Amino acid sequence: MQDESILTETMFLDFQMSHWGSPGVDLIPIFYAMGNAECRKRRGEILFAYHEALEGYMKRLGCLTKCPSLLELNGDLLKMGAVEVVWGITFLPFFYPFFANLDMSAVEDPTPEAMNKIRKIMYSDKDVNEALREILLNLLYRGVLY
Repeated sequence: MQDESILTETMFLDFQMSHWGSPGVDLIPIFYAMGNAECRKRRGEILFAYHEALEGYMKRLGCLTKCPSLLELNGDLLKMGAVEVVWGITFLPFFYPFFANLDMSAVEDPTPEAMNKIRKIMYSDKDVNEALREILLNLLYRGVLY
């Protein structure tokens, strides 16, 4: 629902529709591709909403398997820590506005020099640096990085 252009309600879809595996496969992109730093700070709240929705859908669909507990979901995300590192370091910078101003011909036909230039621009961006610092510290404090 929208109230004066402000999103007030969301619904989780695609609970392993094409792949039965870790819920982290659904959740990690939500934390990194569909949200900003504020979204990542509300990780626990998002995970709780995801769990509630998943549990409700599984009951309505008559699934015989037991829904993973919230604790199991948290543990599952810890086990997928390496995927979070990849999303945070590799994909997240592409979602920042500065990326739209880059020369896309260098991306279409990448030479090592062009890619190094893009990386330098990407990882020199103040906002990207701030986000990566927040993400890496969070991963460190959760025991993913050591």
